[in-house]
Amino acid sequence: MNVQRTNIISVTSVIKGVIAAAALCLLFLSAISVVPTTAIAHGGLEHVMGVVQKISPTSVMVSTTDGKTTEVLFDQKTTYAKSGHPVQGSDIKVGDRVVIHAAKSGDKLIARTVEARTAK
Repeated sequence: MNVQRTNIISVTSVIKGVIAAAALCLLFLSAISVVPTTAIAHGGLEHVMGVVQKISPTSVMVSTTDGKTTEVLFDQKTTYAKSGHPVQGSDIKVGDRVVIHAAKSGDKLIARTVEARTAK
């Protein structure tokens, strides 16, 4: 009878351990589900997608896909590409479609990468 009782106690302990592990997994999964996906996916950089409305050597105005206009500044770290090839900032033109990955600095956005495609 002692062997049966020991086996029941062992099985009960294992079941409690499995339930505790499952609860911890659920807690972890629910915690990571509230983390913003853009920060995880882009190392804290923000996406600006749309069409170039105005461009200068220091900034670009983009008419975004959600209907807003956003200004993004350039600095010495900004890199540019057009149709998958590295280019100079001066190669980006009004009307080009862009995807910009930008770092937030106060209330300003600073472009890290500007990827453009010629408008069709």
